[in-house]
Amino acid sequence: MFKLIVLSQPEFHDGEIDTLQGLFENGLELFHLRKPMSSSDEMKHFIDRIPKIYHNRIVIHSNYSLATECVIKGIHCTSMGRDEFYEYEDFPIQKSISTHGFCEAGMVDESFAYAFISPIFDSVSKLGYEQGYQHDAVKDFLSRPRRTEYIALGGVTAENIPLCKQMGFDGVAMIGTIWNDAQPVEQFKTLLSLTQSL
Repeated sequence: MFKLIVLSQPEFHDGEIDTLQGLFENGLELFHLRKPMSSSDEMKHFIDRIPKIYHNRIVIHSNYSLATECVIKGIHCTSMGRDEFYEYEDFPIQKSISTHGFCEAGMVDESFAYAFISPIFDSVSKLGYEQGYQHDAVKDFLSRPRRTEYIALGGVTAENIPLCKQMGFDGVAMIGTIWNDAQPVEQFKTLLSLTQSL
């Protein structure tokens, strides 16, 4: 099934937990908790405020020791946290990774559930973070034999999700398209319906 992943904004903000609960209640299966400047205690407090029934849908991007304290879905390897990530590479939990470039993406093996490739389009949430790939080149790369799944990140919107599918991605991940919307839960429901129809 074509995946729809939502990443958090990098900073905590008012109403975030309520919105997140609404996303979970309406079908969000994978939530990436990305708070790069947050302490382990801050992230633990955030997770503790989410109903436990949804903890097994959470993937963390930092403070990986929390995976030993909380029953979460997985840990995600970022460029910034790579050294710490590999301290937990043998921990029995789902792992995913961010990549920037075909060479790096092509090296990801089956020990990772999926890899993000970004930025596929001009970012919705990061000013000046522009498309980094020619789409024909992406389609060619994704047509080759692969050892993991690949997820499009960066500027993904309702308008270009079908293009991501056509390029050969196994799913999409988004930040700004959800969190910058005046009604993020309704926006998510629309996007989920779209991805399920592909």
